[in-house]
Amino acid sequence: MALFGGKKKNDESMALEAKGAHTPTSFMHADVILKPRITEKSHGMSENNNVFIFDVAMGATKGKVMSAIKELYKVIPVKVSVVPVPRKRRVSRGKVGYTGGGRKAYVYLKKGEKIEVA
Repeated sequence: MALFGGKKKNDESMALEAKGAHTPTSFMHADVILKPRITEKSHGMSENNNVFIFDVAMGATKGKVMSAIKELYKVIPVKVSVVPVPRKRRVSRGKVGYTGGGRKAYVYLKKGEKIEVA
C-alpha cells in the first residue's frame, strides 16, 4: 500500500503534454483576465495616459497578464503592474459582511494603440 505515491500518468496524457496541449494545471487566457474595471478613474487614465485596468485572477502574474492581453486584444503592452485590491468591511441591516477583494492589473500601451472595451 503506497501512501505517498502520486497518481500515475497514462500514455494519452503524456502524449498531450509532448504536443504542448493545455493540461488542467496550465492557465487559459480567458481565466486570467476576468473583466475590464470600468470606473471614472480608469476611463480618465485610458483617455489621457493610455492605461487600461482589468480585474485579474488571484494567481495572475505580470507575465500571464501580458500574454493574455497579447492573445485576447492583439496589442503588445509596454508595461503591466499587478496590485492587490483589499477586501472591505460593510454593514447592512446590522449584519457585518465583507466585499470580495481580489487583484487588478494596470496595462500600459504605446501611444496610438487602444483596447476596445464594450
